[in-house]
Amino acid sequence: MDQSQSADGVTIREYVSAGNVVFAVTWQGPVLPDMQALLGSYFPNYAAAGQRRARGIGPLISRNGELQIESVGHQGAFAGRAFVPRLVPANVNVDDLQ
Repeated sequence: MDQSQSADGVTIREYVSAGNVVFAVTWQGPVLPDMQALLGSYFPNYAAAGQRRARGIGPLISRNGELQIESVGHQGAFAGRAFVPRLVPANVNVDDLQ
């Protein structure tokens, strides 16, 4: 796991497989991180999931497609995780990612 903190106080953790491939990211902080920078080529999956959510109210949970996303929060307290199921190593339980 690699951990960093953005200038606006968001803690970001990248989970990396033995083959040096990022398979998951988590975030926690007072604002949402730059999701486009965080998710890279998977950002369109995140954007599509957000459009399907009713009026942007409540948590964003998308368990369909290549990227699975769980994002919750309100102004001042955001947290979430995103992972690619096919890349998660067999010995990793995604429920343990924080």
